[in-house]
Amino acid sequence: MSVTLNDMRNQAQYTVGGTIDPRLDVDAICNEAGRYLFDLHSWNWRLRPPVGVDFHDGQGFVLLPRDFGSTGEVLSLDMSETLSYRANPVDISEIAQLRELARGDTTYSYRYALVFPGQFTSTSAPDVPRLEIYPTPTSDEENAATLTYRASWRDLTQGNEVANVPTSFDFLLKQIVGAYAKSYVNDDPRELEMIPQSSTFDRMARADGAAMANLGPIRGGILAPGGRDYNWNFTTTGLPS
Repeated sequence: MSVTLNDMRNQAQYTVGGTIDPRLDVDAICNEAGRYLFDLHSWNWRLRPPVGVDFHDGQGFVLLPRDFGSTGEVLSLDMSETLSYRANPVDISEIAQLRELARGDTTYSYRYALVFPGQFTSTSAPDVPRLEIYPTPTSDEENAATLTYRASWRDLTQGNEVANVPTSFDFLLKQIVGAYAKSYVNDDPRELEMIPQSSTFDRMARADGAAMANLGPIRGGILAPGGRDYNWNFTTTGLPS
């Protein structure tokens, strides 16, 4: 059965042996525990179906899906017109330099970089991440490129809302919730720090990796479709040592 925010609240209270000091926000503890689970490993179940992103005339960035959140992971951006165009990940400084120089040598190659805009005011939360792109599009184009990514934890606010994790990870999530609660109440993070070394985490990481162990032959290189460069662009995720 899927874990709800109420389940997580109860786990936090139970683990510390009673009511948590009202000066501590139980819901904040629960959501922080959820983010910890997502950040603990590049889980395969965080992968979302490829999604189209739109280009807009004069806009040098594209917005990411809502569930990318603040800790999502960009895996690739592939142009819809693959025979003529490609997109390569770069550092944001390279995009800034290209914009400054206004070079015209990127007709068939887009560059993209993940950026975090930060706060607009001191009383607001940081804005969501986005992809800066170069060159700046000169026309509107729906589904101009396809994004593959790993999603973030989605914050829960209502007691009946369900955590966006597979049910097989319910136990690990509850363990983390309890460890977070103890860390705050007892001001002792040792139990939380032991979770990545636990047999439960090791078992779950191996099961997650085995879900699709064969990723096929290595791709990329000078013969890759649409590519004239050595464009090796893949991610490997190892198990904890």
